[in-house]
Amino acid sequence: MNSFIHGGIHALRRHEGGYPVQMVRQLVECSNGLVTIGAMMLAILSGDTVLMRRMNRVHEGFEDCITPMLPT
Repeated sequence: MNSFIHGGIHALRRHEGGYPVQMVRQLVECSNGLVTIGAMMLAILSGDTVLMRRMNRVHEGFEDCITPMLPT
């Protein structure tokens, strides 16, 4: 499986044909979501309530480039 993903036909096909736009978009959204989760965790661990409140709203305005938030 490792050679298929990292050095086999899958990697060669992606290099040859490119990546689908939807796949790249999803990768960027997920990456941004993970960074946001990490920042939220750091805010919580800091104990700074102002920073925590700011991090709760950080996704507002960035809906086009971050994984959608679950409804609360």
